[in-house]
Amino acid sequence: MLLDQQKIGEHSFIVRQEQRNDPMPTTDTTFPNPKGAGKTVEIDADFNVKFLFFNAYTYQHTNTEFWQGDCLVGLSSQTNDNGKNLEVEASTEDQQFVVKTKQDTNTFAACPMSFAYWNPALLEEDALVNAQTGKLEPVKVTELDSEQITVAGETLQANRYALELDEQTIQLWYAADDYRWLALETPAKGDRTLRYEATRLPAQGTPNRQQTAQPSTDAPSRLTNAMAH
Repeated sequence: MLLDQQKIGEHSFIVRQEQRNDPMPTTDTTFPNPKGAGKTVEIDADFNVKFLFFNAYTYQHTNTEFWQGDCLVGLSSQTNDNGKNLEVEASTEDQQFVVKTKQDTNTFAACPMSFAYWNPALLEEDALVNAQTGKLEPVKVTELDSEQITVAGETLQANRYALELDEQTIQLWYAADDYRWLALETPAKGDRTLRYEATRLPAQGTPNRQQTAQPSTDAPSRLTNAMAH
């Protein structure tokens, strides 16, 4: 994770595609759990912005998400946003996605997606669940020009997209051949730029956009995207 090219921390995404027989965390029979369809995603972010010898800004975020195909069926997150503590618990109940925070409970249509940059299926969405706040945020995705970028020492052809939110725009880069997530960039306060780049490339063979809805049938496997900025 880079702030104006200075490393300030790491943000990791560990995606486990497992041969499962135990139920996912949902009571909704609309989304049965066929063998091999379950994914668990562990997300950790930890960064500090320093000014002189002092930490000007500190952020820690942990989040475990439960997926069935491209459907987010549950999550549990804790965030320390510069001293402000946030908690979100969500599950699928009665064909609804129920999100609970310290302040309130919100209900959305079942089968949403979060800001799961590792899954290019999010490029087809018009709203995404914010795992930090529990809110459903409208988004607009625009395809930009493709380009070559260097990630983890390798130069790759990448497809680039703009993910527009109400108050910011996030640029995303995916490998042109198989849509592995490669990088992210967004404006930060003070006319600065926050950028994620993969510290090591995900294994080749990540499903492309047309295949993301298909469940994995592999024995327990692991795809790790360690993003550093």
